[in-house]
Amino acid sequence: MVKVLKRSVALAAAAGIALVGLTATSAEADVIRCSKNTVTGTWRAQCLRYTEDGDPGGVSGNVVLQKVDGGAARVNFSADGEKVWTINTSDKTFWVEVDWWVTPDNIHRDIYYKLLPGDEQDFDRSYPEGRTVQIYIGTTSGKGASTKRLVS
Repeated sequence: MVKVLKRSVALAAAAGIALVGLTATSAEADVIRCSKNTVTGTWRAQCLRYTEDGDPGGVSGNVVLQKVDGGAARVNFSADGEKVWTINTSDKTFWVEVDWWVTPDNIHRDIYYKLLPGDEQDFDRSYPEGRTVQIYIGTTSGKGASTKRLVS
């Protein structure tokens, strides 16, 4: 129930829909500038971070691509347990990518997943504590957004 409620609230927030009667969770989101944003046309990108997410020192976040006339695609990283969740409520196919930094010059690509229309996928990972994590979601033609301001 809580997992579904958080997802519904986040997707509604990304769509700019006000949810009456729901209170915010303990983790308040900060809207940040995406590290990469090549979204064009009828799509908009939004990147969010959560610094108070139940993981001391960890920073969670998500990247949402919202179509102006409906539908969205999203990737979420939770530092508390290193969990990744994706959903696609649009009619387009997307690629989801999750990377973490081994060293400043060495990046490890952990997830590269084709997210089909209507698809939802959970990934349970175990990243070393304190590593920088980047999440990305984009179309098969390379238009998308990412953020690398997250910490495992």
